[in-house]
Amino acid sequence: MKRSDAFPSSYLGKDDLPAPPGTMTATIADVRMETIGQGNESEDKPVMYFSDQQKPLIVNGGNWDTCEQAFGADSAAWADKQIEMYIDPNVMYGGRRVGGIRMRVLNGTSNGPSNGPVKEPMVTWTVEEMKTQATRAGVELTAIRDAIAATGGSGWNPDRDTPVAQGIIAKSNEIDLDDIPF
Repeated sequence: MKRSDAFPSSYLGKDDLPAPPGTMTATIADVRMETIGQGNESEDKPVMYFSDQQKPLIVNGGNWDTCEQAFGADSAAWADKQIEMYIDPNVMYGGRRVGGIRMRVLNGTSNGPSNGPVKEPMVTWTVEEMKTQATRAGVELTAIRDAIAATGGSGWNPDRDTPVAQGIIAKSNEIDLDDIPF
């Protein structure tokens, strides 16, 4: 029995995503503020509803940023856009690594320039993917950690930190001709 079977929720959680590959594509129908919790432990949070899924998703800051970057600052413009949800084991809650749902934008669904091509989807890395890419490129993980800290970040946030890591790895692959001994 899964935790979601023992403690069913009205909201989408990581256990609701299908077993491997652990991803789900959905079309956004609406985003609205709702009171989550009960009594003194209640809080107003954004909740995303989907036209092709029964359960809505409580939207965290990272997932909001992903949609905002792709579809614009006003969540009303997100309707009818497709996203892919995936399980990221590194999502933190209450200071603990609990895993959770992250979003990616599918190719062709972001707001491109009004007279130009549609933007490519933002590709995010899990911390394991970042470590693998850094190792392949010969980049020290401390360099990536220091760069993230310099931007005010701590820990690994795929949406915030993937571009930082990708930039460092890309620079490591550039060859300065002055450094070649001939």
